[in-house]
Order: sequence, then structure tokens, then C-alpha cells
Amino acid sequence: MSRRGLLLDQVVLLGRTFEEYSRYFALEESTLRHRRVLDVAAGVSSFCAEANARGIATTAFDRIYELAPEAIQARRS
Repeated sequence: MSRRGLLLDQVVLLGRTFEEYSRYFALEESTLRHRRVLDVAAGVSSFCAEANARGIATTAFDRIYELAPEAIQARRS
């Protein structure tokens, strides 16, 4: 029996906006602005991009990011 690891072709891609995360986790923009934020398992979320645009130092991480942008886009269709 061979072990193949995580197969990303079996993953459903979901993404949330800054507003959705803020409501879901009761986040206050004014509090986040004074901290560094790590979005783990970020998927195709726009949270990181929106947070950075608001001046919040945010980094997103997800295993899907090891794929080329075209391959990620193909999985969303």
C-alpha cells in the first residue's frame, strides 16, 4: 500500500470576504490594524487582499498556493 498524501483535486474551493470573516469571527477592524494577521487554510478567500488594502498586515497560507494560478482558476470552474 502506497501513501499518496493530500490530493488537492478532491478539495472544494471556498472563499470568504473581509466582511464575512469579520461577522463570523466578531473581528474589529480597528483591533486588527495593530496586529499581524495570518489566514491559515485561506483557500481562494479575498480576506487577505482586502485586509491589506485596509492597512492590516495580513498573510495568507494554503496548500493550494503551490499550484500555478491557472491550475487554481481551473478548479473554481
